[in-house]
Amino acid sequence: GDADISLAHKPTMKIVKVFHGKVGGGYLTQFYPPTGPVTYLAITQDKDGNFKEWWAPEDAEAFKILADKLVAQFDSVIVLGDTHANGRLTLGENIADQGGLRVAYTAYHNALGDNGAEIDGFTPDQRFYLSYANVWAANIRDAEILKRTKSDPHSLGRWRVNATLRNIEPFFAAFGIKEGDPMFRTPSDRVIIW
Repeated sequence: GDADISLAHKPTMKIVKVFHGKVGGGYLTQFYPPTGPVTYLAITQDKDGNFKEWWAPEDAEAFKILADKLVAQFDSVIVLGDTHANGRLTLGENIADQGGLRVAYTAYHNALGDNGAEIDGFTPDQRFYLSYANVWAANIRDAEILKRTKSDPHSLGRWRVNATLRNIEPFFAAFGIKEGDPMFRTPSDRVIIW
């Protein structure tokens, strides 16, 4: 439509539009019941709305292994002092963040087409990831950090960026991140669920 045409010459606005896709992509990839045990994964609604086990047992087990690995990654995050993030509490949202980010990245590249020029010294991929980080940038008081860590099923904004992106291969390539850099995570330790 007309909005798409006007956005073609506004790269920043195009990124904002893509991040609306990140939210939508996140909802498409979020189905893990964060308050229930992983065994509920295989029991969900079928196409007719009936509760039914439709995952193959080996698929449910593979998902559980990856989900547990993602939980461990977030559990290892120190949010303040000696308080760690709660990877089990935030698992559903962490999966959605990762899946939505991957969907948005694909949509961003589809929208870019052949318009992949640097702007202000940043490549399209660098702008994409910087924009993602900017979405979650915030100042937060220590008491609120502790409160949210214990009760909010969303990871704190800082970790929605720093922990999630450390699993995404194109992020490493965009910034030339290599072993020894603070954001580096070895490929065998990265978790991609969707």
